[in-house]
Amino acid sequence: MPSWKRSGLKIRYQREDVAISERRIEPHYLLLKYPVWYVISFDHLRRGHRTFRCDQILDAKPAGSSFRLRPKSEFQHMWEGEDLLG
Repeated sequence: MPSWKRSGLKIRYQREDVAISERRIEPHYLLLKYPVWYVISFDHLRRGHRTFRCDQILDAKPAGSSFRLRPKSEFQHMWEGEDLLG
């Protein structure tokens, strides 16, 4: 697979209020806000950019889809002043 293509994921995610949802995401970047890691993603259910705490992802499987990496500038408004890893 070319380096510019990435694999989408199906995840089961538990929110802080313990509600569980299933999502299909494009995981673009990682963010460490010590001690918590976050996945900066495009969420197909919500049709927008979303942040998921890695420790609240209960399950992750390949979604059978690929995507092109979006530029960091698309996500920067979510974490102003932080360095996104990608």
